[in-house]
Amino acid sequence: MFAVGGAVLVWQSSNDGVANVGSGVATGVAAGSVSIRASSGAVSSNAVTLLVTAPNVPAGTPVVPVNTAIPAITAVDHASFLALATSQGSWSNNPTAFAFHWTRNGAAIAGATQANYDTTSADQGAAIAAVVTASNAAGSTSSTSLAVPVPASTPPGSNPSLGAHGLAYHISRGSTGATLSTPGMNTQSGSTLLAFVGKGSVFNLAPPFDNKGNTPYVQLGSNHEYARWPGEGTAAYAFPSIVGGANHLVSVADSNVFDEVSFASVEVRNGGIIQDYQWNQVLNSAAQTSLSVTTTGPATLVAVWYGDDASSTPSNPVPNNGFTVIEGIGGAVETVQMFVATKNVSAAGSYNVTWNTTPLQGAQLYLVAVQKR
Repeated sequence: MFAVGGAVLVWQSSNDGVANVGSGVATGVAAGSVSIRASSGAVSSNAVTLLVTAPNVPAGTPVVPVNTAIPAITAVDHASFLALATSQGSWSNNPTAFAFHWTRNGAAIAGATQANYDTTSADQGAAIAAVVTASNAAGSTSSTSLAVPVPASTPPGSNPSLGAHGLAYHISRGSTGATLSTPGMNTQSGSTLLAFVGKGSVFNLAPPFDNKGNTPYVQLGSNHEYARWPGEGTAAYAFPSIVGGANHLVSVADSNVFDEVSFASVEVRNGGIIQDYQWNQVLNSAAQTSLSVTTTGPATLVAVWYGDDASSTPSNPVPNNGFTVIEGIGGAVETVQMFVATKNVSAAGSYNVTWNTTPLQGAQLYLVAVQKR
């Protein structure tokens, strides 16, 4: 704006992406047609149409990308969080690469640099937007999506629930590297992450680690040797409030090429407290019953069965009491046999699980109860 004869003029362009105007001077940005007008209070001038043409540059000279349609966010409501994903938008001048970052009320969110973003408690009541930057040899241009409002508080009834999970294993002498990792998981920041590790050498048991910087995982109890197979054993670990995200890999050291390893990672959303955990071992029985865990409210229960059979028949344990198997490897000789099952409970109480197995054998049993903070 500027003053003429005491009047203050405000200049406006109908499309700043084609031309912008200030102090009566219009500057072309990209090829196209644009209307320019000036106003003072309630009085506006007639619009003047400007035709902006592309600069006369040698053929083949790169031109920076120009956004022709802003990025669009899609949101999936998971009750306790929103899973957001952004498109790249539409661009001219042939971008060769795209970068992403997410903002909360206009400020960049640390570490949120993927095309997907799961909201956390820090986003409650805020507006979340995606910024997409397109680049080519001539330079880069950014475009911002419309913002998505996040509810001001976690909806009532958002109890702990099963999130992402994965299992990785190999038989004896089956190691392929220094580490063994779960498949990539899409986890939510703030969740509780459990990890259960079984190895042919109990002396090689150590806390897991991941690619999101969550450290250290805390061991639940101690290492447990098999009664039938001294020197072999299992352990359980937890991280109460993780930094999550896409392609979350949980790993264990696997440098002993002669070892056999089975381990699983389980995410509990809306958790935060290991309310109770129990371990026991049952020998030579067609049914193995865990010790009971006690909860003080809604919880997600995670049960793990590690068999001790070494016959040529694969194991097939089936849990009762409403538990559902989510991961399992029942391989026979030279495999750490492992099955994971979960159950959500809505009230305080004491809970256990019985695994009915074939063939006849024993097992080490874990049962963990995860509740809200």
